[in-house]
This record gives sequence, structure tokens and C-alpha cells, in this order.
Amino acid sequence: MKRIWLIGCFLIFVLPVRPATLALHPVLTAKLAPGVTMLTGISPEVGDKLTELPSDVVFQKSDTITLSGEGTVVAICYLNVPRFQTASFKVEKGVQARLFLDDKPVKPDTSLVFETGGHMVTMLLKGKPAAEGAEPVTIDGLEASIKVRAERPFSHLDYTRMVSPGYFIASRDGGFVAVILSKRDKKGERQGSLDVIRLDGEQIQSHEIEGARQPVFSSDNKRLYYVIGKKIMVLDLDSMDQCLVRLMEKPISGLTVSKDGRFLYFIVRDRFKQKKKGDYSLWTRMEQKRPEWLSKSFLFSLSTDGVVLRKLYGPVSISAYDLRKNHVVLSLSEDIDRYPWSSFRVVDLNLETLAAQQVGAYSRSFDEVKYLDDKTVLFISQRRPYREGQQTNYYDKALFTLDMESGEIHCVSSDAMFSPGIDIIYTRQTSDTLQKVKDGEVMFIATLDGKGAVFRYKDGEVSKVDMPGGVVNGFCPTAAGTLFQSSAIDQYPSLYLEKKKVVDFQDTSLEKGELAPFKEFTFKSKNGYKIHNSLVYPANFEPGKTYPLIVFYYGGVIPCGPVFHPTFQWLSGNGYFVLLTTPRGAIGRGEKFAAEHANEWGEKSAADLIEAAAYTAKHEPSVDGERMGAYSGSYGGFLAMSLATKTTLFKALISEYGISNITSYWGAGYWGYLYGMTALAGSYPWNARDVFVDKSPLFHADKIKTPLLLMHGDADTNVPVVESDQMFTALKVLGKKTAYVRFFGENHGMKGKFSNWIAQEGFVMAWFDKYLKNDPAHWNYLVKEIEVKPEHKPFKDYFFYGEKAHDKN
Repeated sequence: MKRIWLIGCFLIFVLPVRPATLALHPVLTAKLAPGVTMLTGISPEVGDKLTELPSDVVFQKSDTITLSGEGTVVAICYLNVPRFQTASFKVEKGVQARLFLDDKPVKPDTSLVFETGGHMVTMLLKGKPAAEGAEPVTIDGLEASIKVRAERPFSHLDYTRMVSPGYFIASRDGGFVAVILSKRDKKGERQGSLDVIRLDGEQIQSHEIEGARQPVFSSDNKRLYYVIGKKIMVLDLDSMDQCLVRLMEKPISGLTVSKDGRFLYFIVRDRFKQKKKGDYSLWTRMEQKRPEWLSKSFLFSLSTDGVVLRKLYGPVSISAYDLRKNHVVLSLSEDIDRYPWSSFRVVDLNLETLAAQQVGAYSRSFDEVKYLDDKTVLFISQRRPYREGQQTNYYDKALFTLDMESGEIHCVSSDAMFSPGIDIIYTRQTSDTLQKVKDGEVMFIATLDGKGAVFRYKDGEVSKVDMPGGVVNGFCPTAAGTLFQSSAIDQYPSLYLEKKKVVDFQDTSLEKGELAPFKEFTFKSKNGYKIHNSLVYPANFEPGKTYPLIVFYYGGVIPCGPVFHPTFQWLSGNGYFVLLTTPRGAIGRGEKFAAEHANEWGEKSAADLIEAAAYTAKHEPSVDGERMGAYSGSYGGFLAMSLATKTTLFKALISEYGISNITSYWGAGYWGYLYGMTALAGSYPWNARDVFVDKSPLFHADKIKTPLLLMHGDADTNVPVVESDQMFTALKVLGKKTAYVRFFGENHGMKGKFSNWIAQEGFVMAWFDKYLKNDPAHWNYLVKEIEVKPEHKPFKDYFFYGEKAHDKN
């Protein structure tokens, strides 16, 4: 048994032979006056607790600290835990103690759970031990290394502290930027706010507005309009005073402001009610499968004084719109009951007369539109128009021009490798795709080789814009230069002006786990394609040692890129190499590469994943090729099942909300037949048994030898939960190594609740630890914690069925 003693601001780590004494990080030497509530290095969660203490809190800095019974001593330390462990926290009689493990309060005499990786321990101590020489507080049964400074790997503590920047927009002069920020509260729930930042030379000033979204600057750089709930608000950028413009009856989207500053424009999406008769529904059209089929859109204008509100157009389904002078170009779609299940048209709306003229009807979507000049509109659409049976990838996009007079369209990036818009796994696009610089010049963002790239369209030519490093997922041109939002696996998202970092969104007053480094590499696969990869190194990597490898991928139409995401750093912090790779079928690497997704269903993508893992193990000496696992979700979850039927290279696999039977996925959910327009081009259960049966993992479950963990949300409307249900049934009947985690009320992705996200990752780690590290402790703990224990309470009174009746007395 090993024991950690916590003495004031000291930790004593007792080994079997002799103890070693380490001093904790000294925080402050002072006596807090009433009202002082925060300390550098202590998070708000712990800081809030300090407000409950008396004003005599003392932070001692001396080498020797004893509890004299006077004042309250604060101690902080950092632990690196080599493996999953449980321990106990005990407080000696006569001592009042509060302990916070990773900012969460822990009651005395309760079990502590330490996952592999870094942890922060904060203690508040008062009083003195009743027994002479007794240690005030002990943590029994923990093996860990102790750090007196914040030297620890990235952990779940960093998840809760992390600030995630989202959509941003800048004023035209570059003086202000407005960013949507997302944080976690004490319960792990996301809290959104709008940060309005003044970029004034070297001085950065910010103004936070809770719950605000949809920011848009006036063209004179004096006002910022935004939405809170159903309220349209305006912020004066000189005084920072906020005013209500108008309270709307329904939520709005797509807020923008006219160039002259007189009107606001926005979309109201309304849901029509269906008359209900009886406890059933009658479907006669395909769109009735989709949750949003009763929703329609209206375009409205509102004077900026909030007085004049006008309905301009609707009800229709508005995909995109843009303003120019007294005209609006509208991209519209309508459900139809035949392939491709939607029709598309473009309308020119005169704002003075409200006369609407159809520019044209098309067999392609118009995802985003932007006026280039009076006669020409730039728009984004799939590279090829919809045509049944066409072997193409409809998620692969291109840039087009539309002549507003003739209705003719022309592709201006037909041979480009990029795909306009950011579509990278675990990456959110944080700006509009198309942004106008001036008449005849538009900049746009695109996916290229698993990263974001910004391009300029001018005089009929497309050219790439110089950018900062990392993965750019948003931009905004201004008179002062172009702003970019960018991140990398080892860099938190930040805001750059050209290549100079101007805003770091993380709270610099809080200590953070160290981010592990990574490297990018490519190799030429057997099929002749260049495969792009990113390899994240384990935390505290030591050359000469070997480590297990976890392969993460998507395998569908979206590439993986070296973007910052906490999951990859957390896996690294638990002692794993993490390989991010993109097999054939993803966008952003040219039309041919993307089109490989059609009807492949694990035939090509699984081969690329196997080759990528084998290549990495061969060329990275520290990767243990006998301890490799892989996991992903959705189509990636399908691929995990498919890999299990094809290879024993991986010693553990995890399928999250994956597809086991292509037929039931195609027909049961609301999305399968739509995704099938690309993934099942021209194939149906009645004409392609070689796809629907032969490529479905369920029909090859008897070939599986690798332990396979299944996870699914039971409210999934995209990939119905039956996909994991039936694979679990098959594997149990066959006596295979498997387990199945069902998340109640979770839809696709299983991240509706933060607690479920953390639990999901806990199961991932426990499964890989069990089979890649030969350490089942974490898995066994989880199984024991959630196992069903039926309880039976006997009847108080009962009958005896025999020769004698029961005598109660």
C-alpha cells in the first residue's frame, strides 16, 4: 500500500523504503481581507468556495508549514497518475478540510477516482490534529508522481476550463471584432457569450455580452447588431451602451444590415402544425420522414429604429440570400417526391415593389450566394449536378458564377483540389464562406488537404491567400488586413491579423495541461494516392520506449486534419500515440479522390486505414505494432465494424453510432437514403446485393476476432440505434468479446450532455487500456459502477402452501 500525505503546503509521497518530501507550489503570503475571493492559478470553481471561508485565510510560503489551529491554509499540487486507480481521502480528527480534485469538491472518507494522466489537487485546511504527530490529511492507495508546478498532461480538467471560439465577424475598418465564445459552467453545461474586442494597436479591450449571437456590424463601423433569444439588440461601439431594437415573436436567423444602415434583414423559420387525428400518422411523401418537413422560411426587413417590420417573401425554404442596393437574391429549395428529393431555384426579389422574378431552376443546390456586381452572383454548389446513378461525391463543392439576366451558370474551380467551405472532422467553420472585399472581388474559405485555405476570386481568376500556420477555419477581410482564426493539434484556437496573433481566447490566469507535439507525414498508398496523416506523440514521450497507438479517422466524406481538439490531447495524456488519417473518399483532395466514396463501403477505405497503421508502426520506432487500436463514429463506426471483419492488425476496436446493416440504415432513419445519393450511387437493396449484403459487417460477424466495443444513443435519428443493437446480438450469439453502451436520450454524436461526452471518452479509454495496455482496472471499475443489481424485498405477510397455515405469531 502506498500513501500520500498532505501537510499544509507539503506533500509526502511514501514509498515502500523511505519517504520523499516535496514542497507544493507556493501561491501567496498574505492574510486575505474580507471580500477578496480569487487567487492566481485557482479556477473560479475553487475561488467561489473561498468566499465561504472566514477572512483569516492565510497562504503560507515558508518551507515548513504546520497547522497551528489559526487561520486556513491553502495547498495546491499537481499529480501525474501512471494508470487508473482509486484511493481514499481521510481527515484526522481536529482538522477541518476541503479537497477539490480537478476543481470538483470531494467529501472526506469517500473514494477518489484517478484516471491516467494529470490531476490538480487543491486543499483548504483549518485546525490541528487532535493526536500528537498525526498527519492532518492522507490519500491512501495512490501511486503518482508529484509536481509542485503545473507540469501535467492535458486532462478533463482542461476540457471544463477551455474557451471555444466560434463564429466571428469584424468591422470594415478592422477596429472591432465580435466573436461567439463557448465555455462550460460548473455543471459542464455550455454557456455562450459574444465577446466584442477593440483592436487598438497593442492594447486589446473586450466587452462580453452573455447569450448573444448573430453579430453584424454597420457599414459605418459605429454599431453592432446582435440577437439574444427573441430580442434584436444594438451596441453603440463608442459608449458600449446596449439598446433593444425590437422583441420578436419568433426566433430569427441570418441577420444582416443594409449598406445605408436603415434596415435589418433576417429569416424567420416557422413550423406549421399538422392536424392530428388518432394515435397514428399517415405518410404519403418521402419528406415526411424528416423532422423539419413542416418548417418553412420567411424573409423579413426591420427598420433599425425597430418601428417598421415587413414580411418580404415566404413561406418557402430559404437556403441562402444576399443584398445589393434594392435587390435580394434568394436561393430556394422545395421538397419533391422523386430523386433528388429536392428542387432548386434562384429568385431575384425587388425590395421596392416586392416583385419576385425567377432567375432559373437547377438540378443543384446553391449553398451560399454573394453578389459580385450588379449582374453576377458567386455561389457554392456540388461539383456535379444531381443525376441518379452518377459515381461522384455530392459533398465535394466548387465555386460558380450565376448570370442574373440569363440564368446561366459557370464553374470557376472545376479542376481545383479544394472544396469551398470548411468540412473537416471536429472542426467548425467560424465565418461566412464567401466574403466580399469590393465589387468584382470576393474571398472565400475552402477545405484543402485536411486544412482550411483562403482564396481570392478576382477578374475571373482564383488565387490562394497567404495565411498563418495551422488549420484556418474562419477569416474576415478588413481595411487593416485579413483576420484569421486558426488552431493546430498543439495550439489552442487563436485570432490572427495576417500572421500576427492578436487574441488568445484562453484564460491566461488558469494553469493548463501541456499540449503534446505532433508531426505530419504523407505516404503513397498501394492504390497510388497520397495519404495525409498527423501523428500525436504521447505526453512525456521518451525516445527508446514503445507506446500503444490509437488510430482515429472518419472514412466518409470528411477528412481528418491537424486541428486542435481536446480528445486527441487527452488520449496523448493517457500514454498513447494518436494517428489521424484520411482514407479515400474525402473531399478537399480533388474530384477523383472524393468520388472513390461512391459504393465503396469499406472496400477501399478500410484498406487505406490498415495500410496507414502498418506504415506508421514500421516507420515510427516507438509505436508498438502489436498494440494498436482504432475507433470512430457514424460512417467511421461502420468502418470499425468493417475492419473487425477484415483484419486482426488492431487488438481493440470501438464503433460509435455506427452502421452494421446497410439496408436497415438506408431505409430506417431519415438520413440514410439522402446520404445514399453519394455513398450508394445507383445502388438499392433490389439491384445491389453485393453492396447491401456483402459489404454489411452484420453478415460477416462470424469473422470477427478483435474485441469490439459498441456505443450508441438510443434517440439517434440519423443512424438508428438498431444498427448497434443487432451487431451486439450477433456477437453475443457467436460468443465474441464485445460490450455495448447505450446512452439514454442521446442523438447522433452522443454529446448532448457534457457528462455523457466525458462518460463516452471514459469507456473509450477503459476499453483501450484493457486490450492495448493489458490493464483492465478502469474497465472493471466502470462495469462494477453501472452493473444492474436487482433487488427483491420479501412479502411481510405470505401464505404457506403446505399442510400448515403460516402462524404470524
